[in-house]
Amino acid sequence: MMAEDIGLSQWVIELIDGIFAESDKWLIDTFQKCLRIKEVRTEVPDYGFEWAIQTLFADALIRRQTEFGISNLRINQTIRGGGNARPDIAFDKGADLVVLELKAVAGGSLGWTEGDVRKVYPNAKAVFFLTVSYPFERGWSNRLDGATFVTEGRLREGFRYSLFKKI
Repeated sequence: MMAEDIGLSQWVIELIDGIFAESDKWLIDTFQKCLRIKEVRTEVPDYGFEWAIQTLFADALIRRQTEFGISNLRINQTIRGGGNARPDIAFDKGADLVVLELKAVAGGSLGWTEGDVRKVYPNAKAVFFLTVSYPFERGWSNRLDGATFVTEGRLREGFRYSLFKKI
């Protein structure tokens, strides 16, 4: 990676860690509710909590655009030069378009995320994929075809996340 790419990746890591830290109680309470629902739904796929991750990040970015030094925030909207692609979150950091896809990974499967990796965002400087998993998910992987692993972390109660950057 080039130095400017490393700087942008480090900035995104710090952004993610900060948002998780400031919303820890709300996030864990929400995760616990989703986990209870998952336990009741024994005959259907895992209950997703992607909406919670997307809400958390969208709200934090809306409230703190100036502090984070971002502009032109888009939440599930088309982006310039992106055709019909509608990333979860996109914003400008200086002159650079940054895309952040947020995914909850159930059953250890990165299937939906892999589909997002194939999307084309020709004007994006960087496309990141943040995946969050239920606690102690079997089959959890830090490999995502078409993307490089950037970092991983654990939240309270054993929930974990990985950040990838599109190649």
